[in-house]
Amino acid sequence: MILAIESSGRVGSVALVREGDLLGSREFDTRQEACRLLPPAVAALLRESGTAPRDLRGLAVSRGPGSFNGLRVGLALAKALAHALRIPVVGISTPEAWAVECAARHPGRVIAVLQPCRRDYVHATIFPAASAPDSVSPPAVVAVAALPAMLSAAGDPEPVILTGDWSDLEAFAARYPWAEADAGRPESPAAATIARLAEPLLAEAPEDTWFTLRPEYVSLSQAERSHVVNLGL
Repeated sequence: MILAIESSGRVGSVALVREGDLLGSREFDTRQEACRLLPPAVAALLRESGTAPRDLRGLAVSRGPGSFNGLRVGLALAKALAHALRIPVVGISTPEAWAVECAARHPGRVIAVLQPCRRDYVHATIFPAASAPDSVSPPAVVAVAALPAMLSAAGDPEPVILTGDWSDLEAFAARYPWAEADAGRPESPAAATIARLAEPLLAEAPEDTWFTLRPEYVSLSQAERSHVVNLGL
């Protein structure tokens, strides 16, 4: 059984998955509240499902890119639980989770995951036309002005599907014939998706992952920018 945590976006969630089947899930608001709401959500999910911590065989957590506060809280809890229970923890790319969910709604289409970054920039990742996409371009911080050149040929001959939580995504897609907004997308990918992506990876996860796993932020905190450092986790 896998406990999964998704805290990279505006809506966080936790889920229990066993052999691909969802046993239960809970959502919570991550905006300045993840630290307070995530631990009780995990405790309630375990209690309601009748699951003891010793029943878990692994943990999965969204590693970003995503919000600074949410990722810190999610990874800290996942790593602490994994260390205490001596079970593996796997970090899953947030764009990959976005893309897998989008591919289920738009099979056979090229997908671009767009996430907010600093002003006039987005975090962009392009995935090929496949039901379980692998990235065809490395995740990149891209100026909004450069997005048309980057994306215009990606979906040829069909429009590329734009998904993610960039606030200007719908307006951007409406301006170009080669872009189509993923209108059915949720505010954040689901923890259940994180769990299903992590399940085949747990057997090969290093034992010390709870020490080495690091988040990927869409942008550094103000403190890190001021001191030109990345504090890690």
